[in-house]
Amino acid sequence: ARLYEKGELRIIQNLGYPNPNLSHFDSIRYWETGGEPKLPTRNGWLIDALDKLATQQRLDAKALYLDNSGDIFQGGLDGYLGPQSFGFKPDKLASRDAMVPHISGSSLLDKLIQDRQEDEQRLQSMQHRLHQSAKRFKISGGSLGKQLAQVCNIMDSGIRIPVFKVAIGGFDTHKLQAKQHNKLLSHLDEAIAGAVAALKEIGIWNDTIIMTYSEFGRRAKENGSKGTDHGTAAPHFMLGGRISGGLIGNNPRLRQMKENNLSYNMDYRTVYEFILRSHFGMTKNAFSKYRSRHLV
Repeated sequence: ARLYEKGELRIIQNLGYPNPNLSHFDSIRYWETGGEPKLPTRNGWLIDALDKLATQQRLDAKALYLDNSGDIFQGGLDGYLGPQSFGFKPDKLASRDAMVPHISGSSLLDKLIQDRQEDEQRLQSMQHRLHQSAKRFKISGGSLGKQLAQVCNIMDSGIRIPVFKVAIGGFDTHKLQAKQHNKLLSHLDEAIAGAVAALKEIGIWNDTIIMTYSEFGRRAKENGSKGTDHGTAAPHFMLGGRISGGLIGNNPRLRQMKENNLSYNMDYRTVYEFILRSHFGMTKNAFSKYRSRHLV
């Protein structure tokens, strides 16, 4: 809230897509790949940008996800790390290296073994640098705060990973929404505010973007259990040292709902196009047709 008041938070209203799907499984797949119903399955929407970036810069890894799902990186062949990647001590990583078999006679197998060994060595190097880093950030905000603290510690250690995914659950508030929603937004507020402060201290805030996404919003009308059901449009947040704050998009039209659902008036892929273009320098990308004058 304070970040918004200081003009550092952009709220993009009524994001959605045509023919919305209210299935958790299907809709999150669309959001993570940049798809929609009736479009073929595609890779994670960041994969092309990260593969290109890896050819231009020396990276330790392309991305790291700290929750239990890395589906947003679907189709990525290498350089994508999961939540256990930094859970090992350097000596344990070394012992895992010793378990890699040394078999010869097949050029393809030799190449796979070599790649595996190089991956292990790279991971061991990253873990060592993180272990040696003097600074340890602590961020409040429940599980999300802990994840963002780990992200900030990794970035402060000099490990070069351009994209991190963290997650906060519990927003599927079909009943007794008010208390749970208030608690979740408090955690979101504390965690993001703490992360922004840490990134400013590290000195990389001007090169950072934080964005939120979810499979869908909530219906505008309360259900019979003092909660809300799956909806078709929602606001999302974007922050960064070079991101101007304020409200983007029209206000929800509560008198023009369909089955108690809000109508989206901005395709969520306008956000992806903006990030690929402005942050990754991909002026031509898979979402160029969604470019919006509202996101500059």
